[in-house]
Amino acid sequence: MDRESVQSLKMEFLEIKNAYPQTKRIFRIF
Repeated sequence: MDRESVQSLKMEFLEIKNAYPQTKRIFRIF
């Protein structure tokens, strides 16, 4: 795996981690 793909994977992971609390909040409504 090259460096750039590792970096983009990290960025995607951070975005998911940041979005997760909002997702939990949404699911609590249903």
